[in-house]
Amino acid sequence: MKRIAIRTAMLAAIVLAGASTAFADPIEGMWRNKDKVLLKVSKCGAEFCIDVMDGQYKGKRSGTLKADGGGKYSGTLTKFSLGALGKNIAGKATLSGNSLSLVGTKFGMSQTDNWTRQ
Repeated sequence: MKRIAIRTAMLAAIVLAGASTAFADPIEGMWRNKDKVLLKVSKCGAEFCIDVMDGQYKGKRSGTLKADGGGKYSGTLTKFSLGALGKNIAGKATLSGNSLSLVGTKFGMSQTDNWTRQ
């Protein structure tokens, strides 16, 4: 009886460990920002990379984020707007269902962008 309980517990641990690595983080996927640009968020090392998939900056990296837990992320975002081409700024993101709210901050000034899952 004790052997069955131990085997069952070991099997459950193996299944749960496999399940946790099989699922992608909720932030991963394709997103569209307010300017209608398509962005891809994917795992890259210990972080998530944001890559521009279309538009003027196609092929460029738009930042990296790390999971902080509870649908919150932080890292570095790249601002491509006029006068700030390729400038890195501190960024935070909050995931809520199929919406991702990003806030970039530099020199105490913040800018928000809301993305929609595609």
